[in-house]
Parts: sequence; C-alpha cells; structure tokens
Amino acid sequence: MQAVEEACLAFAAGRTTAERQAAESVLHQFKQSPQAHADSIHLLTHSAVPMAQFHAVTTLCELSLLERVSVSQRKETIGFLLHHATSSSSMPSFVASALISTIAILIKRNWLQESPTDRTAILSHITQLASSSSNTPSNLVGIKLLLAFVTEMRGASDKKTRAMFQPVAFHTSCRQALEKDGLVQILALAVHLITHQPSPQALEHVYLLTVELLQWFEAPCDSTSILLAVDARWKPYLVQASFVQAIFQAYTTHRSHGLWSHTIRQVLILLASVTGRRRRSLHVLSNVVAGSIFDSPDHHVAYITWIFHGALFIFHHPLPSNVEREVIDMCQLTYRLVSNWSSLNDPALADPLVSEVARLSCLLLQSALQDEEGGEVWQMEGLDVLMDAWSVLTAPFATAALPPPPTIQAASAQVVRLYLQVRLRLVCRSDDNDAEEDEDIELNVETANERRTHTTKSLDDESFRHVLDKLHFVILFTGIVIADEYKGEKPVVPCSMEATLSVVEQLVHGVLTLLAEEIQAVQVAPQRESPYLSEQLLSTVTRLHVTYFDIFPSKSADMVALYCQSATVYLSHWTLETFQPVPSIVPLVLKCACDFVEANLAYLSLDKAMDLYGHCDRLIGTFCVTNSVTQRSAISDDELQFEDMFMLLTLLSHLVAKDVIDFADDTANSV
Repeated sequence: MQAVEEACLAFAAGRTTAERQAAESVLHQFKQSPQAHADSIHLLTHSAVPMAQFHAVTTLCELSLLERVSVSQRKETIGFLLHHATSSSSMPSFVASALISTIAILIKRNWLQESPTDRTAILSHITQLASSSSNTPSNLVGIKLLLAFVTEMRGASDKKTRAMFQPVAFHTSCRQALEKDGLVQILALAVHLITHQPSPQALEHVYLLTVELLQWFEAPCDSTSILLAVDARWKPYLVQASFVQAIFQAYTTHRSHGLWSHTIRQVLILLASVTGRRRRSLHVLSNVVAGSIFDSPDHHVAYITWIFHGALFIFHHPLPSNVEREVIDMCQLTYRLVSNWSSLNDPALADPLVSEVARLSCLLLQSALQDEEGGEVWQMEGLDVLMDAWSVLTAPFATAALPPPPTIQAASAQVVRLYLQVRLRLVCRSDDNDAEEDEDIELNVETANERRTHTTKSLDDESFRHVLDKLHFVILFTGIVIADEYKGEKPVVPCSMEATLSVVEQLVHGVLTLLAEEIQAVQVAPQRESPYLSEQLLSTVTRLHVTYFDIFPSKSADMVALYCQSATVYLSHWTLETFQPVPSIVPLVLKCACDFVEANLAYLSLDKAMDLYGHCDRLIGTFCVTNSVTQRSAISDDELQFEDMFMLLTLLSHLVAKDVIDFADDTANSV
C-alpha cells in the first residue's frame, strides 16, 4: 500500500517525464496484479492519501466492468462501495464524486441482467437513502447517486460506450428499460423533495436531478425543437400548482446564490417547455404511455399561466448583481412559453404574452442604447431570443395572410424602431479604428454625411476608406433587416416590417439617394470611387426592388429608372476594370439585373413587364457597345474572360423563361 501511495503522490507532483513514467509503471503493475480487486478495497478503506483513494476507486471500476466478472460479483462491489460512501464523511470531494459515479456505472452495467424485482429493490434502496433525514450523509449520497444514475442512463456517448466495453445498443436498451419502469418513481421523489424544500446541502443536486429528468425527453435528432413532450404518467407529479410555486419560492430564497439560482432557472425554463403533445422517437418504447400530460387545452393553458405569473416578478425586478444572467434566462423562458402557447393557439394568453415580450424587448433595447461604451453584449443576446419569440407570435397571421391584431401592430412599431436604432448603432461600431471609438453616435449614424464632407475623398486616404467601410456595412445591414431574401420564391415583405412601412420607406429612399449620388460620382471621376461600395449598393437596391416594387407605387418607376441608369453608368465607366481581382463591376451589374428580372418579372402587370423589357433592352445595348474584345483578351484567366457573357446569357434566359411568357399571355388575355 505504501508503494502505491508514494507512486500516486509522485505521479501528481512529478516534475519530469521520467518521474511520472516511473510512478505510472507502479500504478499499472498494481492494476495488473491478481489481487488488484482486494488490494483496491484495502487501499480505499485504509489509505489516508486522497490520490491513492481515487486510484483505488478507478481500479475497482475498471476491474468490475470486465466481461469475466459475474453479476453477483458486481453486486458485491456495488454494496461495498455504497456502504463506504454512506459511512465515510472524510473523503475529498473528487474522491466522493468518483465513488458515486462508479456505483452508478456498475448499476447500469448490471441493469439488463437484473430481474424486474431486483431493479425495483435497487431503486427503492437508493430512494430511501435520498428521502432519509436531511443533513445526513445517507440523504446526500442518495440524491447524488440518483443524479449520477439518471445522467448515466440518459446518455450514450462514445466515451461511455468505450468505458463500459458495451455497444450503443446496450445503452439504448438500458434507457428504454428505465423509462418503462423506474423513471417515474425517481421523478416522484424529486418532486417530493422540491415541494418540501430540501436542505441547502442537497438543494443544488435535487434541482440538477430535475434538470436531467426533464431533459430525458429532449428530441436527440431534432435540434430545432424546444418543447418537451413528456410521458403522460408524469402528470400527477409535474403538473401541479404547488410544485411550480415551491420552485419559485426556492428561487426567491436562494436568488442571491449564483450557482443555485442558475440551476433553478434551468428547471423553470424546462418546465416552460413541457407540452401536451407526445412524440414517439427511436428511444421510446411502444408500450410507454403516449397520451397527453394535460387533461385538456384549458389544463395546458392553466399550467403555462402558473409559470408565466410566477416569472413576472423576475421579469420586472431583476436582481442588480445578477441582471445579465437573470434577464437572458428569462428571455429563454419567455421564448419557451410563447412556443408552448403557439401549439395551442389559445387567444386567452395572447395579449399578456405580447405585452410582456414587447415590454422586455423595449427594456433591453433601451438599455443597449444607454450603453455608451458598447461593451455590454448581453442585451443583444437576450434580444435575439426575444426576436425568435416575436416571430412565433406573428407567424400565424403571416401564414394565414391576415393582418395582425392591433396589440401586435402597436407593439411591433415600438420594438422595430428601437431595434433598428440599436442595430445601426452596433454596425457603426463594428470597426477596428480605436481613434473613433468615442465618436458621437450621431456622426456614426450619419456616415453618408461623413462621406460627402470628407476633405480628400481619395481612395488613397485611409480615413476616407474607413468611412466607406462603415457606409458599406450600414447598407448591407439595411438590406438584410428590411428586405426579403427572395431567392427561389415570390418576394414578400417580412412580417416584422409590415407595421413600420413608413420607416421602411424612409430607409429605401435613403439607399436610393446614396445610389444616385454614387452614379454622379462615378460619371465625374470613376477612379476615385470604390467598386466595393458600389457592389453593396447594387445588391441592396436589388433586394429592395424585389421586395418593395409593388408596395411603394410612387417609387416603383424611380426604382427601375435609377437602377438602369446605374447599370448604364457602371458599364460605360468601369468596363472590365479589375477589382478583387475579378473584371470590374460589369458581371455584377448583369448579375443584379438577373436577380431583379428573375424575382419580379413573373409577378408584374403587363405594362410594367413591358417597361422592364425596354430597360433591359437598353442595358444589353449599352453592354454590347462598351464591351471591347481587346480588353477581354487582356484578361489571363479564361473563366473570368467570359464571366460577363455568362451573366448576359443568364439575363436573356430569364427574359424568355417559360413561366414569364405564360404569365404574360394570361395577363394580356385578361386586359
């Protein structure tokens, strides 16, 4: 024993490779000894060296998992380790954790070979330990062992598969067996402990056990699903107002304790995800009860209301010392509640949910606007989650092509305005120029004015290029936020923009004004303008055209005329000039024309379609006049030589596409 203790100390404190290798050799010989099992038990019970105790536990675990070990031998080891865990209170925490984990692993290894009666007896013994008097070693060991056991049975990672020398099918069968018989009993104990307020020593482990139990029903193959369709047999324990109230009471009591409060919030988030729809998946047995955990939709709404009302106090009064974590977790809880409510589509909760989502969104946005340094990002993290919740609230109206109710329209107008302000402010700060970090926000937002008033306006001037970079990102962000993606589908106005079309119209006007100024600048001195900025202007204008062509009739003609004017100017002044290092802006102009025609032409009225055909005819004519064969041959890359020709042929194919012609024929007949 002394040799193993010295080797453990040397291995932990070894400063050279030789020292560690020598100690490792002694420990390896100990494991390979025929008496290793008995020696490990002696070492665990008699050694005062923590590292030696830890080595004894890991050795017992490895030896007991060998195929040659019988079920009865493994049960003897489990009994010894469990007795040692409950009777020894002086073990260091890392040794005690390894001991509990080893017991859980060995129980799982025997699980499929035990009879149903023996399984019940094992769980009964552990639950008796967990439900014994508080502040006793047996109580804490029982709760920790249940947590380790459920964690072990729920997962089937490659690491656990290798460690137990068993295939994945073994882990799946163990999971199914416990879900069929035993999991409900563990849940019942966890709910009982929470309802009766566990001791501070056991509180964290009880709530971690509840997290593991609720996560049991997470869909492993569906990363988009956030709702938990739990076993209907959990209804008597989980769907109880007293249980939810006890959790909120515990949170109020231990709110200032960072780790405990975080774990309790995770339980609340998972409870907000519990839905009445039961999914069948590969890991669920066919004979597991597959009904709803709720008696009726009204019962489901009542359950959501319990959590919603309990969370309102946290929503409105976040703890100053923990505001970031509380607010982000409450945003997650709100998203789960909204998603849960949407599965019911019950109007009873619609207005309160809309009100709270809007209120919390505005608080976060205003907080972000007041952050002068821009160093806090937690507001945006929480806001991203709330925007997901907002999309869930508005999705039913967009799907049914119905106008949203007044409450959503009013809330949307307020939230979207603040959201655009914050996003534009973040965009203006997304640069690496430390000298301008403290610049007034008004100057950052009005980046276009900086460009107009710059003293040099030369691409050789680093400060002017910096202004162009900021302007590029503002234009890029504007297109992403207010316009549809439009690829491969009929363009539609994003539902989040419908309530704020007046703001959108101003932004569209601003982008078109920038494009008009860009055209004039290129005509005067093309060598002083940035193709990088022109590229983004064309892309964003195309996106805006596609989305809002028929929404703003007064601007439709200006849009097309300005677009074609820009194409003509760019083709005339930047013909085959290289940029990054693709030949000039010409292919880009033609590509934007392709996108615009493909997305719009099939949906335009006959007169507007003919107008667009006329513009495209003039565009193609300009290209043919300005396209030089000698300039083309100067390009070394064969593929790049004909990129503009490929775009031209693509544009022609869109102009004569079958669906466009068919649509035009129908329109002509109806006129």
